[in-house]
Amino acid sequence: MSSSVAFSSALQLRQANGSSYHSYTSDLPLNDALPYFDREIETQPGLQSRVEREIQNELGKTPKVDDSRLPPPLEVFQSRPELLAEVERAGKGEPLKAIDTLRFQLPAPQAGLKASEEEWTKAVDNAATQLMHQEGRLTNLELLKRYGANHWRLHNFQQEAFAKQYEQATEALLAQTTTLNRKRRQEQTTAGETISALERKWTELISRGLQLEVANISAEHEIQALQLEEQKLMEQLAQMEQE
Repeated sequence: MSSSVAFSSALQLRQANGSSYHSYTSDLPLNDALPYFDREIETQPGLQSRVEREIQNELGKTPKVDDSRLPPPLEVFQSRPELLAEVERAGKGEPLKAIDTLRFQLPAPQAGLKASEEEWTKAVDNAATQLMHQEGRLTNLELLKRYGANHWRLHNFQQEAFAKQYEQATEALLAQTTTLNRKRRQEQTTAGETISALERKWTELISRGLQLEVANISAEHEIQALQLEEQKLMEQLAQMEQE
């Protein structure tokens, strides 16, 4: 017998007896439920939807931030407006602006040989800048060719070591969780069996008490009937003596 059904049965017995009922559970501190033992939500039809509806109602009344211990909202890139602008752009779903490729081109002055010295100087400076950029890229490619493979292997080795550490930590946490859940299941099952035994005994004692009360009421009726019979007999005897 589940806890709620046994409690309801005992309450009905107490009410049938005509005695007043006091909710002692309201005086007790809040305790944890026994999810491994209580199965009313699975056995009673309509209880699951009722519980979910009540949960949604409570969530609707609960403010989003109801704990003063929670940290304030994180504000990122306050000192980097360009990065903040990119974050806001990504949040709005706006497309990324394409890379300006004009600075990678080598256009000659539109006027050709008739262009001014300033225009030619600007074109030469652009060519020199891009040449230096190409030299830097060649240097980076040479460094990558010489050291890149070993550095990549080292990076992969470090990542594998990190992944192994995370896997070991995850397995340890899963093992602790499994052990904890098994312990909780055993404790709750034992507590539930004890509660069920006490509820059965409680219901049995209440039933016996009701039976005794019914027997007492029947005995009182019998005594009253015998007393009335005795009184009638005494009256008849008195009349006979007078005659």
